[in-house]
Amino acid sequence: MDLYGMKKLIASMGLVALGMMGFQATSETSKPWSISGTLRAFYDDNITTLPDVILLGLDAEGKVPINPETGMPEDLPEVRKQESFGIAFNPKIEYGMNRDQTELGLSYGFGLRWYDDRDPDAADYSHAISAHLKHSASPDFKFEVSDTLRVAQEPEVMAGTMLRARGEQDYLYNQLGIFATKHFADTFTVHAGYSNMLIEYDDAGFAALLDRIEHTPLVHLKKSLGSETEVLVGYRYKFVDYTAGEIIGNDGSKSEVRNSESHYVYAGVDRMFDPRTAGSLRLGLQQTDFVEADNSASSPFVDANLTYGYAEGSTLQLGIKHERNRTDLAHRYYAPQDERANVGNVILDQAQTVLYGSVRHRLTDRISAQLIAHYINGEYDSSDRGADGATDEYFALGLNLSYRVHERMSVEFGYNFDDYSSGLLSYYRSYDRSRLFLGIQASF
Repeated sequence: MDLYGMKKLIASMGLVALGMMGFQATSETSKPWSISGTLRAFYDDNITTLPDVILLGLDAEGKVPINPETGMPEDLPEVRKQESFGIAFNPKIEYGMNRDQTELGLSYGFGLRWYDDRDPDAADYSHAISAHLKHSASPDFKFEVSDTLRVAQEPEVMAGTMLRARGEQDYLYNQLGIFATKHFADTFTVHAGYSNMLIEYDDAGFAALLDRIEHTPLVHLKKSLGSETEVLVGYRYKFVDYTAGEIIGNDGSKSEVRNSESHYVYAGVDRMFDPRTAGSLRLGLQQTDFVEADNSASSPFVDANLTYGYAEGSTLQLGIKHERNRTDLAHRYYAPQDERANVGNVILDQAQTVLYGSVRHRLTDRISAQLIAHYINGEYDSSDRGADGATDEYFALGLNLSYRVHERMSVEFGYNFDDYSSGLLSYYRSYDRSRLFLGIQASF
């Protein structure tokens, strides 16, 4: 799986969800401008997402090699996971306008994360800019355009057998979306759109494996079956273009060998069961062709979720998603002697199943709690005998408590836990991580 991006995103969803609370508090006012921010002290017991100890130079089975002359283990250098206290500061400014048929939103967020015990460069910075425009040209036709740009730094991380040092700007992410909806009569709707995702890493190793542009047009045909139910059929096309042009395989294969075209065909239903309960289901097939590797794969496509507001200020959400996705591992690096002829075959992607759930519960008028859990199972697709069918498992749990001191200020406490078990190169890639934070959040 694309662990460098996915684990950072999913493991921090608890913090993001609490951050949304500040946005909601300010967006309910009539002011076009709002400012919010969080200041947190934190403890992270594994800032580099490493196993407890890595001995550099392990053999194919992850064992310490024996010196044939002495019969003793080799004296190998080791890398240990690192813990640190720190401070995180995240201010955000937003502008919103809603006039007649047009809605406009702009925001800029800055992130500073300082570590007490990290060398070199004890601080990371991030910048996030987003904009959206929604316009109803007529009662039957509306469109929206949105864009999100993020530039961020991260601490050094271990991926495969390579210790990757953080650059001045570790990655750039941009997501563009253009969508339009047209209503025909009272029950029929056509929804069409296009999204574009750009990812670039400064680190050469990550760039070779993950730099890419994804183009995704789609169209949905919807039919209303009353005020509570809509059924649909849909088609989505995704072209993934790896842009680094670097060698990633032992056989000389370059980044573009993993270029792919995917066709999704599916049917679905959106249902409002009652004013507090809503669900959505998409079931279909994903056909992926690796245009440079002369390979293809078929797999089911599933996207389902259920939201239940079981009490005032309290919500339960459950979901599942299954589709093919990118991975930050290109090959096994090592293999037993009788399999060396196959080790050059590049790992193309993963079939990933994601289970997720969250509970947001209002304990009192001032105290709220949120629990978020994610589980990911990713199965590798490769012609390498030892890699094909190997699986990664990733579990993330986040618990957050918020006490509202007054209308525009809250005190927060949170705990996040991650556990990653890799089916390939486990002695380099598997890890667990715990993080605690205590802070304040304010909006104006």
